[in-house]
Amino acid sequence: MGVLKSKDGIYYVRKKVPPKLEAAVSTVLGVPRPRVSWLKKPLRTKDAREANIQAKPVLMGFDSVLARAAGLLLDAQLQAHLSEREIERMAQYQFASMLEEDEEVRRDGTGSEDMFQAVNAQLQEAGISGPPQFAANGKSAFGLSDREISK
Repeated sequence: MGVLKSKDGIYYVRKKVPPKLEAAVSTVLGVPRPRVSWLKKPLRTKDAREANIQAKPVLMGFDSVLARAAGLLLDAQLQAHLSEREIERMAQYQFASMLEEDEEVRRDGTGSEDMFQAVNAQLQEAGISGPPQFAANGKSAFGLSDREISK
């Protein structure tokens, strides 16, 4: 891995591909070979200082190729089918999270009635007239408001 010098004195960058990614890297690069063992790119310079400067973006590109290849492997390992038990557990989790969210809204008093009353007050302050469909008397002490009942 790193900057190397060819027999002609021209520098190039080379990085070893991990064995488990060799086939995926071939797919990412779109090469006809089934496996790619090394990533290699010439830097077209004979100056060592210039080669080291040019090598950094090339190595970052190699890292990007390896990351995309690793992503292909992760996509290939996704589960295609779920068992009845897994589906049931997912449904239970979804239902429990919805109940928890509803409980938070009710406990904190941030339900839709408070929002309705705030919007109604803002409209009245702005001078927008019109008979309100529901009374703007605030949230009822017990139970549901007229608006919530009609919903």
